[in-house]
Amino acid sequence: MNLKEFNNILSIDFYKNKDKEKLKKVVKQYPYLFPESLFNRFKNNYFILKQFLPDINEITEHSCFKEDPLNEKRYTKLPGLIHRFPEKVLLILTYKCFFNCRFCFRKNLTYKNLNVNFNEILNYLKNNKKIKEVILSGGDPLKIPYEKLLFLLDSIYNISHIKFVRIHTRAVVLLPHLLNEKIINYFRKLQHLILVFHINHPDEIQKDFINLVYKLNKSNIILLNQNVLLKGINDKFETLYKLYYKLGKLKIIPYYCHQLDKAKGTTHFYVPIKKGKFIFYKLKKYLPGYLVPKYVIDLSSKKGKITIV
Repeated sequence: MNLKEFNNILSIDFYKNKDKEKLKKVVKQYPYLFPESLFNRFKNNYFILKQFLPDINEITEHSCFKEDPLNEKRYTKLPGLIHRFPEKVLLILTYKCFFNCRFCFRKNLTYKNLNVNFNEILNYLKNNKKIKEVILSGGDPLKIPYEKLLFLLDSIYNISHIKFVRIHTRAVVLLPHLLNEKIINYFRKLQHLILVFHINHPDEIQKDFINLVYKLNKSNIILLNQNVLLKGINDKFETLYKLYYKLGKLKIIPYYCHQLDKAKGTTHFYVPIKKGKFIFYKLKKYLPGYLVPKYVIDLSSKKGKITIV
């Protein structure tokens, strides 16, 4: 982050009376990345900005939170390929994002030496005939060049035992132009493609994203959403009620609400499970069942996600 960007974020009330030298240490360890256009757009909306603004708590907290809370290294079979469950694999195509979420559970992992070899990955998929689903993640999978993404998707769809492909993206809700007409038309041709958005707060859903979703709804793509329960951002009944209704009106199915994965540097976002359960029991009273996602916690084992509510 350059000096101009640093001074820009320091100008808002969120940083009033904060230790600037400590903040410099924060961004050195956990780089700040959030487009200036989005910063200016949400400058007065701390429910959005807090998800991306560096916080002194990231380096001063003391807790049992871990660098790799889901123990992903244990299940990594090839660079970028995590095979944790028998019938599905996770492909991390890149560790680069369009912006850095401060609560990200992968924020502590070092990815400088990640050299994804598509041919090795495709051979692994072909030789493991139990695999039925491939999940593209990251970082953000849309961060890689479209040509590479389309090549990979074409290749995966040519493997007969793979039935579903899932693409997880955090960026699209705030940068909907990433899905241009070319890629939307390509997606329309694919069978059993699932697009999973990551939207934490109803204010993230703006007109340009709504217009994109209208286009996607004309295709065969299944649209889902996952969110993380975050302290001071969406840990209120009213906020999640509004978010899930907004998603439902757009024909996006609320899929999971994640209890925060315990990654080092994220404790200031942690919501106690007891509070989360209270919110979700109330949501179940007021929302249709199909608009209430599973409130889950992910365990660093082969058991995976456990439903809390």
